Amino acid sequence: MISDSYVFINREEFRFSSVIIPIIETDHIQQILFEVRESHLPQPGEICFPGGRIEAGESPRKAAVRETMEELMIRREQINDICPLGLLYTPSGMVIHAFTATLSNYEWTFSKNEVAEVFSVPLDFLIHTVPEVYSADITVRPDPDFPFDRIPGGNEYSWRTGKYPIYFYQYKNRTIWGMTAKILREYMIRRKDSEPHSKYS
Repeated sequence: MISDSYVFINREEFRFSSVIIPIIETDHIQQILFEVRESHLPQPGEICFPGGRIEAGESPRKAAVRETMEELMIRREQINDICPLGLLYTPSGMVIHAFTATLSNYEWTFSKNEVAEVFSVPLDFLIHTVPEVYSADITVRPDPDFPFDRIPGGNEYSWRTGKYPIYFYQYKNRTIWGMTAKILREYMIRRKDSEPHSKYS
């Protein structure tokens, strides 16, 4: 699940998932397809990309394709031009492998067990929209039984802290934020230089 060029020392502490940014074409306009999570799932009602956990013995690419097929109820041959975008590490202990892909002959199908609805946003709009950015504090809170007596400074030990940027895209009444917005922003940055002209700019 990782490159041979480095070793992921604490990989057992993380959960690994894969997602695909699906690109579709409607009325000769490229669009990004999004899902809205079903009400019985964690983070119900949130906007996300198709994807999910990488199963044992499964590659990140295969996991992304499998989950996309299941959630959008499409065939493997409808998923084309799969390209890796990168890895997203989160403070909550997740590593997300992000891919992009084009979907052919997509008929707005989706699994109602996992997806409440799907919608699309013009790629051109997203490329030329600067997301809002806010931040959250990252702090360390040791458990009550933490052995403070064994570390320098004890209870007064100065833990490292940080800031975690959280991005928001607004399209009409749709708020795209969190991990989805962070992955989306990375892709938009890479696409922007190749498509500099926009009616939205």
